[in-house]
Amino acid sequence: MIILLAAGAVTFYPILDNSFTNWDDPAQLMENPLVRVLSLSNLNRIFITPVVSEYHPLVTVIFSLEYRLFGLNPYPYHLHSLILHLINGWLVFLLIYRLCDKVPAALVGALLFLVHPLQVQAVAWISARKDLVFSFFFLLSLLSYFKYHGRDKRFFYYLSILFFLAAILSKTLAVTVPAIILLWLWVYRRPLRKKDWIDLLPYLAVSLAFGSLALAMQTVRLPGSAAHLEFSFDNVILLLRNLNFYIARLVFPFNLSPVYLFPKLIIVWAAPAGISLLLIMALTAWFRKCLDARKIIFWSSGFFLITIFPVLRFIPFTGIEVAANRFVYLPSIGIICLAGYGYYTLKRAAENSKFGKIAVIISAVLVIIFLSGISRNRCRIWRDSGTLWTEAVKRQGESDLLYHMMADSHFRAGRYIETIELCDQVIALNPAMAYSYLLKSRAQAILGQAEASAETREHYNGVLEKLGIKR
Repeated sequence: MIILLAAGAVTFYPILDNSFTNWDDPAQLMENPLVRVLSLSNLNRIFITPVVSEYHPLVTVIFSLEYRLFGLNPYPYHLHSLILHLINGWLVFLLIYRLCDKVPAALVGALLFLVHPLQVQAVAWISARKDLVFSFFFLLSLLSYFKYHGRDKRFFYYLSILFFLAAILSKTLAVTVPAIILLWLWVYRRPLRKKDWIDLLPYLAVSLAFGSLALAMQTVRLPGSAAHLEFSFDNVILLLRNLNFYIARLVFPFNLSPVYLFPKLIIVWAAPAGISLLLIMALTAWFRKCLDARKIIFWSSGFFLITIFPVLRFIPFTGIEVAANRFVYLPSIGIICLAGYGYYTLKRAAENSKFGKIAVIISAVLVIIFLSGISRNRCRIWRDSGTLWTEAVKRQGESDLLYHMMADSHFRAGRYIETIELCDQVIALNPAMAYSYLLKSRAQAILGQAEASAETREHYNGVLEKLGIKR
């Protein structure tokens, strides 16, 4: 426990010096009227209102409590995120230990979960709090269900359902809980009983209801940007591409970006898609072999594929990102389970060789220290909006969306001339980016350029009219 807390705290301590960013933090927290008032009447509004086209009322309630206690001081929010991440690391330890009953595997797996560079976005970005909260309740729901099966006490079953409901009210991606439970029953408790299927019915009903609600609440938030809400063959290619992307980044966490924009052209036979197709075929064959050999291997692989599927862009949902590091926060547990079990297997194989055993342990420690160092450096990228968008442009190149966000960060910092210059770059790249006209008009008005501001506002209205958007 102490080792886990120390590793996680040392890795993510730099986020405590970070500020808010202009990426969803204003809409989620800083300027969200739902957060400003904590009352029974406002709670009702929170539970019927989507925020940034997503339904996560429990997270909004948490933000409201924090706002009441701390106002807009970013330190407590980052501290809360760090504490949640540390707790999740402990829950991952308990989960892996429950699955394989091996402390070394659970310890190494939990350490990898805590320090992996792909976790930085979820921990360092305040608006990604929902990933931490839903993962917390997701893991508690699984552990409670496992305990229910071990002790046959209905209390833990009802507790599991309660945690599942809390998870899905934190982020709709928790709809995969019943599939993970079914996977566990199939791998560890075959053959399935009629009672097992009946027990799953409440989970399935909640998943269906909230999954449908999440899809219905999606809207286009940024005039001029792609919504990606329609299904086409491109979604199949994106599924293969993203599966390869997440597996590769989990194994080799290099060249990471704060944001990954949609490619301008989706090629059917692109190398990433082909590699992913081969991976799926190899994993399918591996599953059949592993089911009778090592249950932990099959369950971990299945956990990753089930929990990552909703964010592979096969199911269309709104947003500017083709992939995101935070999307793998929970699914990474599957790959990390495999890594932890792999460490245990190597260590056991080297038991008869003192040098070999020490080499395995030292190698694991060095990998964890190396990953921790990368994560510490990446925490600084999220220091403020300026460092965030500078890194994004560096990694993604010239982009109207990234320049718009950078212009918005300048506007919020009172740098109005820089705002106008960046808005001009955005408009040159994408004349349909309506919000950049509006932002430019506001900056011009503040600088006393009334005529120019009015002219820019007319362009803004014209773009909205062309896009068919009513003011």
